[in-house]
Amino acid sequence: MSSKHTNWTSEMDAYLVAHYHSKPASQIATELQTSKQAVLRRARKLDVKRKTESESAERPNYSAEDEAYIKDFVAEQGIEAVAEYLSRSVNAIRKRAQRLGVSTASHVKALTDEEQQYLEQNLGTKSYAEIGQVLNRNADAVRWHARKLRR
Repeated sequence: MSSKHTNWTSEMDAYLVAHYHSKPASQIATELQTSKQAVLRRARKLDVKRKTESESAERPNYSAEDEAYIKDFVAEQGIEAVAEYLSRSVNAIRKRAQRLGVSTASHVKALTDEEQQYLEQNLGTKSYAEIGQVLNRNADAVRWHARKLRR
């Protein structure tokens, strides 16, 4: 890597244009024996852009049936199950659900009477994580139930 100004040749430019969409700038810099910043600056100057996923792959639209399924089942089945059913990523389903006005908040399962009693007895002495281990819940769920108790 050179700390001096890079004198770009037409061959270097051609290599940059050919590989900028598929290789990291740091790798191109190593191969061209220059700095990563020099590669990034040159790519900007040449108006070479990386291909994003949305540009390189045809992204299917959501059908009315897909959207109805999201509305009907995200709360009931969870984002992961809906994503699997629709063959989409969890993040894609989360974003679409939010655009549709569907709540994606995970719902906290109610405590049994015994779990409620254990929580009340140990709230001041044990951490949320310790209580969660006994109740087979995560610390956030325990925290949620503890806040609900204080109301």
